[in-house]
Amino acid sequence: MNTATQILLDDPYPASDGMPMAETTVHARLMARLLAMLEFHFRHRDDVFVAANIFLYYKEGDVTKRRSPDVMVVKGVDKKPDRRSFKTWLERAVPSCIIELTSKETADEDLEAKKALYQQLGVREYFLYDPLNEYLPKQFMAYHLVGDEYEEMQYEDDGSVVSAELGLRLCPEGENLALYHRKSGERLLFLEEYQESLDDAQQSLDDAQQSLEDAQHLLDESQHRIAETDQELAQERLKLEEERRKLEEERRRRLDLEAEVARLKASQSGQS
Repeated sequence: MNTATQILLDDPYPASDGMPMAETTVHARLMARLLAMLEFHFRHRDDVFVAANIFLYYKEGDVTKRRSPDVMVVKGVDKKPDRRSFKTWLERAVPSCIIELTSKETADEDLEAKKALYQQLGVREYFLYDPLNEYLPKQFMAYHLVGDEYEEMQYEDDGSVVSAELGLRLCPEGENLALYHRKSGERLLFLEEYQESLDDAQQSLDDAQQSLEDAQHLLDESQHRIAETDQELAQERLKLEEERRKLEEERRRRLDLEAEVARLKASQSGQS
């Protein structure tokens, strides 16, 4: 049995505790946005697994040793198998980056128990974001491992930090934690913005298709008019040829008549 099959069939570890996914719609929306943006960012990497709000089990045989990170990124594992949960001993990996969206219920745990656990597990980067800006000392807090301990990362003037693990700059923007490409500086689109871009692109494609159809219709009409004109010209050419033939016959008759008149005149002169 391969590792992927073992992960899917390993059922003794619960996949849910029945608790709500997020405390508020703000948290739920941001969690969904971060998941979608990070999945899109790593779409070309088969060895990066991105997940939101699934159980992270970190001690084999003990179902109580678990956390449910809001968003986590794991490198060095196959992203394809569907996972009911993530078990570090089966995957032989721990998250390289975890993002927790802090709320009233989770603030103390995010700052203390989870931070201590993720540090112990070796999670290289740990980010806390408070979308409502009410429960943390500052809205965005970022840590990275230096040796075996977390140290707060260096913030830019706008409060953002650069993540070496993600290759992104994370920037607090009100209720949203925006992600920017580290090299290009371009912001990753939210799911709904990406959908709007797709809709706009589809509309542009539809408009271009309609323009093409209109142009084809005009071309067909022009070709039809040209064909009609060619037919009219052909008829005119036939008429001209007929007139030219009649004129030629008339010229020959006139010449014949002139010749006959000349012959008669000559005959009369001879008789005289």
